[in-house]
Amino acid sequence: AQAIGHEPVLSVYRRFGLGEPSSIGFPGERSGSLPNRERWSEIEKVTLAFGYGLTTTPLQLAQAYAIFANEGRRVPLTLLKRADGEQPPVERVISEEVAQQVLTVLHRVTGSEGTAKKARVPGFSVGGKTGTVHKVGPSGYLPDQYLALFVGVAPIDNPRYVTAVVIDRPQGDSYGGGAAAAPVYSRITQEVLRIQSAVPTDSDKQLPVKAIAMAGRDNPRA
Repeated sequence: AQAIGHEPVLSVYRRFGLGEPSSIGFPGERSGSLPNRERWSEIEKVTLAFGYGLTTTPLQLAQAYAIFANEGRRVPLTLLKRADGEQPPVERVISEEVAQQVLTVLHRVTGSEGTAKKARVPGFSVGGKTGTVHKVGPSGYLPDQYLALFVGVAPIDNPRYVTAVVIDRPQGDSYGGGAAAAPVYSRITQEVLRIQSAVPTDSDKQLPVKAIAMAGRDNPRA
């Protein structure tokens, strides 16, 4: 972050749809916020790079991860099913190679040495990322109140579904994203895949980048 500066980081956030309303047109939707300062301290540049100092919505998080699932392309969100043959405008956000590399990393998060083993779905390979953040009060971050998050992609070898789970103020000592939000993601995704009659795959298989690159290239994406 210190090497590249804050402007390229902000540029990436904007390309992923953070800090702006989505395309769904739902009344009252919040756009989140990205910082806009005339002067930046070194600590602000660093914290921006790992997600502090900005606000976002669960929908924006899901949209961002869907870009990785869509081989680096951003497709406008919609609450209504598109008509047969309708082709929405598609924007290239990152290269396909980078998107595939990120999917590989997300898959490892749910692996045996990852932070989200509880997000695993029996019979399927999934991937995602945990998040644990302090809630904000009138005078700053609240020391004993948290938001636990997990955003997942399934199946990881042929992405079809992106799910964002946010737990407000999880109780007890297990308040992190891997402990509080990941199990909820697992249960939701199990039911989604069951309802959609998805064919199980090897859930413990760690896919290399090249394997992900070849999987599902011509299939509908998330």
